[in-house]
Amino acid sequence: MSNVTAWAGARTNNSDKQAYYNSEELANQVVKIAKRYSDRGSSFVELGVGDGAIYNRLPEPKQGVELQRLSSKLRGVEYGKDALKWQSSMRKPIVVMNPPFSKQIAFFNHAATFSDVIVWIAGLICIASRRHLLNA
Repeated sequence: MSNVTAWAGARTNNSDKQAYYNSEELANQVVKIAKRYSDRGSSFVELGVGDGAIYNRLPEPKQGVELQRLSSKLRGVEYGKDALKWQSSMRKPIVVMNPPFSKQIAFFNHAATFSDVIVWIAGLICIASRRHLLNA
């Protein structure tokens, strides 16, 4: 199963051209796609939580990592950590992310080291795929 969803409505912080924060509509759609891959006992991880738009909508259990603290502290998020060096303590979580455009491949490759299902915003689309399908 593979999903591609077009989106609009991201907003940027003018001081960081790589930071695009998710609208409520986009966050809802990304979480809806991620849930399609979940089953009983699934856990979720967000790499690069940002302001928490996606993270706040993910079901429990969940973890997240964020280099900067852009919102009030969210339970389950480790702040001040580089997402590309961070490892989840959850076994085979579903990874959700909106990585910086210039680091999308690095984020995907890192997520694939501990997850088989990755849902990520890539430019103007959201892609969800099982890792093994992308490696075929």
